[in-house]
Amino acid sequence: MGCGARGSGVFVCHHCGVAFAPLVDVESQRQALEELHGQLAKTDAPAVLLKNAFLPDDPRLLIDAGLRLLPMLENAAGQSVAAGRMRAIIIKLRLLGDDPTVARAVAELQAALDSYEKSDNRTGIVIVSLALGIVALLLWKC
Repeated sequence: MGCGARGSGVFVCHHCGVAFAPLVDVESQRQALEELHGQLAKTDAPAVLLKNAFLPDDPRLLIDAGLRLLPMLENAAGQSVAAGRMRAIIIKLRLLGDDPTVARAVAELQAALDSYEKSDNRTGIVIVSLALGIVALLLWKC
């Protein structure tokens, strides 16, 4: 598995983030998540690594993955891919059941994602408004 990139890791590909083999126990999932986030800290292109990156099955590790993703929602280099990964984490957590800790984590992660999406929409509105204002100014001067 993986994309065949050179310099790949022990548990996950350091280029695309895919797990090399099924990670069935919690410890191997934890190690894979550590390896993935270690590589994310080193890369200038987190979007490539996050797009298909491994997601653990254990709820505690999923919560950890979501928490580690929060700073990436603020980093322009991988915002949309980070938001997509956060959505996947939230969905996977919701599918796990009614554990109160998981429910609290889902609510907090969803709130962070909603906040990012609102700020992203506002930025888009400001950019479109500025562009339209410039066009109107140019048309007015003609």
